Amino acid sequence: MLAIYNDAVASTTASYDYDPVTLESRQVWLLAKQAGDWPVLVATQTQNGPVMGFASYGPFRAWRGYLHTAEHSV
Repeated sequence: MLAIYNDAVASTTASYDYDPVTLESRQVWLLAKQAGDWPVLVATQTQNGPVMGFASYGPFRAWRGYLHTAEHSV
């Protein structure tokens, strides 16, 4: 997942990150998803195969008016 994300940072405009992220920052991101009960879906060709892609969604904004709004990433 780290390699996929960092490739998107380096070669697309899909992320607002300008620099590659660290494994530690992705671990914090995953823990925050788990703590918020937000899903992270991972695609592989086989059960133990390499990660082909991932998707998630989570809160869009912290303001009350966005309570029932989600942002997704694929």
